[in-house]
Amino acid sequence: MHAGTHAGAAHRRRTLERLPRSGIAGIAQELRCPVDEVEQAVQLVRSLDPRPGKQVGEVDPDNYVIPDCVVWRQRGVWKVALSQQAMPRVSIHRGYEQMIRRCGESDAGYLRTQLQEARWLLKSLEARGETLLKVMRSLLRMQSGFLEFGEQALRPLTLREIAGEIGLHESTVSRAIARKYVRTPRGTLPLKSFFASGIDTDGGGEASSTAIQVMIRRLIDDENPRKPLSDAKLADLLKQAGIPVARRTVAKYREAMNISASHERVRIG
Repeated sequence: MHAGTHAGAAHRRRTLERLPRSGIAGIAQELRCPVDEVEQAVQLVRSLDPRPGKQVGEVDPDNYVIPDCVVWRQRGVWKVALSQQAMPRVSIHRGYEQMIRRCGESDAGYLRTQLQEARWLLKSLEARGETLLKVMRSLLRMQSGFLEFGEQALRPLTLREIAGEIGLHESTVSRAIARKYVRTPRGTLPLKSFFASGIDTDGGGEASSTAIQVMIRRLIDDENPRKPLSDAKLADLLKQAGIPVARRTVAKYREAMNISASHERVRIG
C-alpha cells in the first residue's frame, strides 16, 4: 500500500514537471481528462505555497538588546552612565605578572610583550567607554526634548555637530554609536535614533525628518476614512503649519512609515 502511494506521488510530480513543455492541453490528453479540469488543478497548484515551512521556520525569535549605557533623570537633570552589563569584565591575572620574575630572560621578554598588549587592550576598552559617555552627554544636551516629549521634539542633528562639540573626528563618533543602545525612560533606543536630517521652516528654524513623519502620521490618523488625505494635501497642511515640504518628500516619508497611498486607505462604512 505504501509503495503504491509513493508511486502515485512520483507520477504526479513527473506530470507537474512536464507541464511547461506539454501545456495544459497535452497534460489533459495524457491524463484523459477534460481541459477545464486540468486548468482548475493548475490554478490550485499555483495558489499553494511551495515552501509552507518558511512561514514558521524563518520567524526571527525575540532578540533582547543589552543597552550599552543608561539614561535617567535626577532632579530635572539628565544623567548617563555605562551599563554594567555591557562593560567587559576583563582584567590581568596577577599570576602572569609574577611569572615574568621567575622565568628566564628570553621567556620574560616574550611575556612582557604580551603583558603590554593586554594592558593596551584594557586602556583601549576604557577609552572606548569614555568616548561613548562623551557622545551620550552631548546627545543629552542636544536632544533633551526628544527624551522628554518624544519624536515630535527631535531636532535635526548630524554626526559632524556632535564631533565638533566634543572635539573628536566624525568617524570616531560614527564608530562610537554603531550598534550601540541606550536605556531611557522611553525604552531602549539605538543611538542612531538621536540623529535626524532637517528641513528649514518658515519660522527660520529647522524641523527634523522624524518630527515631520510624526506630523504626517497624526494627520493621517485624524483623516476622514472616506476621503483620505492625498500626498499633495498633506504637503499643503504641513506648509500651513510652517513646514514647506514637497509632495514627493511627503510620499517618501509616508512610504518609509509603511503607510499606503490615499486611494488604498479609503474605508467605507
